[in-house]
Amino acid sequence: MTMQKRKASQAELKEFIAKAERDYQDNVSHDGSVRPTRRVQFVYRTIMEGLANIAQRAIEGWTVREGLQNHSVHTFPVEGMTMILDKPESMVEADLKVVRQQAEKDYTESIRKHNEAIDRAEKDKAAYEAAKAAWLAEEATRRAQEEDKAFQAAMAQRGVRLPDGSHLTNQWT
Repeated sequence: MTMQKRKASQAELKEFIAKAERDYQDNVSHDGSVRPTRRVQFVYRTIMEGLANIAQRAIEGWTVREGLQNHSVHTFPVEGMTMILDKPESMVEADLKVVRQQAEKDYTESIRKHNEAIDRAEKDKAAYEAAKAAWLAEEATRRAQEEDKAFQAAMAQRGVRLPDGSHLTNQWT
């Protein structure tokens, strides 16, 4: 099975961007993550710090993620709090622009890496074929020389004298 080089297509790019947008909407990232997501997990050292921060973010338009399974409050052995908040719509639109731009870059990069891998594979295959051809040629020469020696020995045993310098190798052609 031979692999083919890829070319960019608008349909594939649209699918790539759509997947990036779905990932943005569905996944959760930590506060300050390189890849933004709609849902952000915040970790607070104390419950009071968490409540104050959540109240401030609520004023900014953030909403608490539904379902208590997404949150945790710790009082023993270490006090702390973890909450997942949804970004306000104004931040979502700005993030989606970044997500789309990054998806286009990632798509272009994936094609480049794929094509580079194919180029390396083709170069490796050519090097392999050249090395194999050289080895086969060496082996053919070695076998021909062994056959010459065996033939000369057999003729000498029979008492047939061969002219000097006669060989059965492919060097005559």
